[in-house]
Amino acid sequence: MFKKTLLVTSLAFAMSGCSITPEVISPNDIASTAKADIELLSKHQAIEGVVTLDEALARAVLNNRDKKLKLLETALAHGEFELAQHEMLPSLTASAGYSERDNYAGSASVNFSDGQPDNLGANPAYSVSQEKEHDTQSIAFTWNILDFGLSYVRANQYADRYLISKERERKVVHNITQDVRASYWRAVSAERLLTKINPLIQQTTEALQNSREIETKQLRSPLEALYYQRELLDILRALQSLRQDLMGAKTELTSLIGLKPGTPFELADVNSPKYPVPELHIELEQMEELALQQRPELIETHYQKRISAAETKAAILDLLPGINLTAGVYKDSNDYMLNQDWTSMGAQVSWNLFDVFTIGAKNRMAETREALVGQQRLAASMAVLTQVHLARIKYEQAGKSFDLASKYLDVAQRISEQTQNSARMKRASNLDLIRESLNTLLAELRRDVSYADLQNSYGRIYVTMGVDLLPVNYTEASLSDLSAQIGDRLDQWQKGELTPIAAEKLEASVSAIGEEDRTEDRVEERVQPVLNQPEDNVDIPSGGVSEADSANNNALDIADSDSSAPVTPASVKLNKVKLGPFNQEQAELVSQKLENAGITYRSEQNEHIRKIGYILLSNKKESNPQAIVSDLSSRGLKNVEYINYGAYKGRVSFGVSHSEAEARKRMQQVQKNGHQAELVTRYRKQPLVVLYAEVLEQDTRLQAMNLPQ
Repeated sequence: MFKKTLLVTSLAFAMSGCSITPEVISPNDIASTAKADIELLSKHQAIEGVVTLDEALARAVLNNRDKKLKLLETALAHGEFELAQHEMLPSLTASAGYSERDNYAGSASVNFSDGQPDNLGANPAYSVSQEKEHDTQSIAFTWNILDFGLSYVRANQYADRYLISKERERKVVHNITQDVRASYWRAVSAERLLTKINPLIQQTTEALQNSREIETKQLRSPLEALYYQRELLDILRALQSLRQDLMGAKTELTSLIGLKPGTPFELADVNSPKYPVPELHIELEQMEELALQQRPELIETHYQKRISAAETKAAILDLLPGINLTAGVYKDSNDYMLNQDWTSMGAQVSWNLFDVFTIGAKNRMAETREALVGQQRLAASMAVLTQVHLARIKYEQAGKSFDLASKYLDVAQRISEQTQNSARMKRASNLDLIRESLNTLLAELRRDVSYADLQNSYGRIYVTMGVDLLPVNYTEASLSDLSAQIGDRLDQWQKGELTPIAAEKLEASVSAIGEEDRTEDRVEERVQPVLNQPEDNVDIPSGGVSEADSANNNALDIADSDSSAPVTPASVKLNKVKLGPFNQEQAELVSQKLENAGITYRSEQNEHIRKIGYILLSNKKESNPQAIVSDLSSRGLKNVEYINYGAYKGRVSFGVSHSEAEARKRMQQVQKNGHQAELVTRYRKQPLVVLYAEVLEQDTRLQAMNLPQ
């Protein structure tokens, strides 16, 4: 009885432990978290004096949240690499156990003859070989040599992925410095102009008030006064619109350099009367060479090639037989055993003989994948060279635009001076003064905007070349030291000195790439016929390349080609699974999941017809529809109206429903009131995306994904 009670009690405790009650996060917890976030965002090194471009760049790379996010991704990649190294170690398992039963495990045995066991008999002799209570301990060593080889290859791939994350970190730094440079000069321009806009707005407002007083006192003809006021209002509207556009520039810069919005600071170049034109002392050929050597996207393709080559080695290792080595020390307290402790060791070889037939297909697939990575690198290189040429062209055009804007401002200022002289001699009106002041202000705005574009295009040149503005160990430098180093680096660029700061890192990555893969000649022999075919009629060799791998190679943000995805033998059938349709946001989410899982796919965007509800209509055009509307409305039926446009013109709508059951219930109400109704389904065309994923028949990765419906 006690055992049954204990069993029931244990079961009750176990069931109560499995019950879970949803716990809502309290408003106090959310408020405290929000307060902590505000305090964290407010923590930054105090601003001393004015902020220069050098300091703005330094603060951005040290405090920018996007940069810190990329640093965490790099740290995560390094952690995955370290975990992959540990997977090469053998398995060493220690175990201990205790067993107890309420009676002995006694057993008897009989002879077996003529295919039948003998009778047990009335008094069988039982024997016991195990105590009611005993404990066991063991330490076992297991090592699969094939798994060790595959883990070694995977660890090298994770190491290359870590280096790829470092290059992507460089890319983020390049983008941040470019954004900060552009935002800094926009903020400088805004600060300059806002000090001039506010007085002009006040002057215009006073002139408008004076004109209204003159109109009231009838000192001028009413029409002349109204024309004057209209011009003043047009000027006032233009000034307010201009002020609204300029007021957000400094806030944008504040966010980029990692400060809390609203933090007060002054910009160094606001009060500077100089507009130094940055000069480019570098030939186009040198720009191309530097871009091909230092762009993070292109260095990434080198690592992708190594990952693809390692995948070839992994495919070959996977074909080898598995050798499993085991050894262990065991102990058992069972007194009936002759030897209560012993040592055991062994070895086991297993080999899937059918893998022999997939060797050729796997080799061809791997070689084609390596060729694909090479072609992606060439395509990216061409795109980078195009960007270099476009950046130089935009820089030259920006210089001409700034020169023209400066000359235009000079003429506008001279006109304004002449107008002021004329006004002092009573030859120009107050409206003329305000109008020319506005024209001068707009000319100054165009000059400042063109100068910001010039600075932006100048900085873009170095971004397209992949030249690093920061030293290799910039994360360890203080704000003041980093600002000084950035200033020195910008001076070097101005002089045409472009020795890469990250030269050691580039040299290390190039030496790590090592010799060109020895399979390249064989790859070229198979792939060259494909490359020589017309672009609209390409035949991929057996074990070919997926459409997803051969598309979407944007050189500015080259996607990870995921060369480590499992190699598919040609003898295994690939299923093409339709996913969707999805809206654009859902399609991007699913695409990311497929890429992370290493599943190839292609996408199609079409107009899909979607059911959106039901409309209940009279089954014919009514001669007196208003009478039907009035009748049903008086009976309490809502949303009844006459349709006087479109395909159902002349008919009465008895309402719109989202479900068919609701629509048919409403139809019964209409029919009870003596009117005939027809149920019409409403459809709407909607652009949706369908994804086609290619997976093996036994692949369960799609089922494991939580895809949107």
